[in-house]
Amino acid sequence: MGRTFAVGAGTNALQKKEHAMDIDLHVARKKLNPVIMVDRAWRFEFGHVVPYRHRKVMDCVVLAVAQEPGGALPPLKRLVPLVMEALDVRSQQTAEKYIDETRMSGLLTTRRSSTDRRVIHYVFAEGVLEKIMRVEDRVRVIHEVVGLQLANMDDPNAGYEKLPAGIYFNITSAQAE
Repeated sequence: MGRTFAVGAGTNALQKKEHAMDIDLHVARKKLNPVIMVDRAWRFEFGHVVPYRHRKVMDCVVLAVAQEPGGALPPLKRLVPLVMEALDVRSQQTAEKYIDETRMSGLLTTRRSSTDRRVIHYVFAEGVLEKIMRVEDRVRVIHEVVGLQLANMDDPNAGYEKLPAGIYFNITSAQAE
């Protein structure tokens, strides 16, 4: 099936077969190619790296709006438990820090409640939701591309034409570099 990689703990993992597992290119493509291409899709659409925790905070905003009656904007007290669960965070302070980081990065903005000025609601900054939806559209294509890559193991450019060059990745191509 192609080249096999040995991965394991320690600096001499290749010599310590009892601590290693064989990973062939098929497994590497199936595991790494989509992850790397999704990260690149976020960077492509936003022009910078969007950390995983910021993505999860934005997912929580979508979830909170979907769960609120009439699609109301989520206040901090509604968002914090969702972020705690999504990121497996045990403290409210850490969840609030991640929400604030996401806001400070320009992905979220806040609005004061019209009925209680002490309550702050979170909403996507202008243009962010549209970019997220473009990433989601690209994720569907990425899964198609990975299917083509797995079906054409000898072609380092399988599916290349379906994605922008800044997003496409194939571990086989990376090996050749």
